[in-house]
Amino acid sequence: MDIISYNKARSVEKQLNQAVAAGDQLAETQQARVGRDTTVYTTLKERLDAEQTQVTGRVTTVEDKLKQQDKVTSTIGHGTSIINSSSDVSSPLKVEFYGQTRTNGFGKKGKGNSLAGWTNTSGYLSTDGTYIYNNTNTTGGHGIFNVGIQPNKYYLIKGIGKTSATLDNAKIRLFQRDSGGNILSSHDLEFKNTGNSDVMKYVKLTGNASVGMAELIFLVNNGNVLYTKDFAIYEISADTYNKIGVSLLDADVEKMFPYVNGVAHIKYPVVQVSGSQLFPSFSNFSGGNGADLEVVSPYKAILKSGTTSGRYRNLYIDIVGGQTISYKVDITGTGIFKVLEYKGVDYNGVAKTGGQNSWTLKNDTNRLLVELHNDGKTGDTTYSNPMLNFGSTVLPFQEKNDSYLYAETILAGNDNKKDISWESGGKWYKTKWFETGVSL
Repeated sequence: MDIISYNKARSVEKQLNQAVAAGDQLAETQQARVGRDTTVYTTLKERLDAEQTQVTGRVTTVEDKLKQQDKVTSTIGHGTSIINSSSDVSSPLKVEFYGQTRTNGFGKKGKGNSLAGWTNTSGYLSTDGTYIYNNTNTTGGHGIFNVGIQPNKYYLIKGIGKTSATLDNAKIRLFQRDSGGNILSSHDLEFKNTGNSDVMKYVKLTGNASVGMAELIFLVNNGNVLYTKDFAIYEISADTYNKIGVSLLDADVEKMFPYVNGVAHIKYPVVQVSGSQLFPSFSNFSGGNGADLEVVSPYKAILKSGTTSGRYRNLYIDIVGGQTISYKVDITGTGIFKVLEYKGVDYNGVAKTGGQNSWTLKNDTNRLLVELHNDGKTGDTTYSNPMLNFGSTVLPFQEKNDSYLYAETILAGNDNKKDISWESGGKWYKTKWFETGVSL
């Protein structure tokens, strides 16, 4: 636009503005039909509708972006996990479950209700279906051959047994052999000193590079009887293999790997959602060295040490490492309140004492050991209103009130089209062929 044309345009605009200011409604309406981007609309309503649509679209886009910023996606593994929100705004928890299938490498031969498939036996079956094996020799027994162990893969073997034996030879042993039958390695499930009570035992192993077969045998001597049932061998991921015995303890293994008679899918996963209070009631203190703990109420207890020093009671609390935590407890008496960091079953080098503390956990800490201790002194000590929470500030006392979310996962199937459960990077997924609204 040249200078003359520009001046003319400005003159026309000023004249129109003057006409509008003087009350010329027609001129005002005509002017309002022109948008800021110089778009000319047929009617004023057309312009208002068009620009309202643009504004609504922009607002929706901004809202969607804000919502995405507040979303937190996390894969929750077995055990304790934390999902930190990106804001302080409360939001719903949406949990998606993926089916998982367990395949027992022993098939149905590990149940203990039949001798079919077992060889070299000197045992018999109990009336309740539990396999009982009795042998006075040192290495007698029976075995399962070719249980499917493959080179350089990871496995978990578990089973239930009970015996009155106190000697070393009251065990189940798995041999890995090469194709010529030579022993490459052995792995034991030791059942001595179980006091004739059912005990779950497990062992993890890696398939030998030269493995050709695997053989399970019993080792019982001196007339002892070894009762056995529910044997399973599962292929596991390298990540799970490394965690077993470290962050995954006996109770975790028992929950994650229930006995499967052949092939079955895992149903009814559970998510436990903890609120601010991480400290359970005093009635959960079951460990210690004999100190009498009188639980007055869920969050008030008296450590009755009497005249004996060095007495304490304790419990473990699952936790996530690398987090800042704080606690506070009211103490009346000479005893102390102690919190120790643990990595699995091992002390992790950090201990806090006193009625109040705040610190950042080591990254590999996964449990806290809480002790009520008389500190080598005599007399009773009362503990009340303990509060343990994440963050650098102790929150006001409240009782622990966890929520539980239960879900059922079902693998559907029809003819040759079946839902597929598969693993990638230590995570399990399900490819679905069918959607159905009825029980399968």
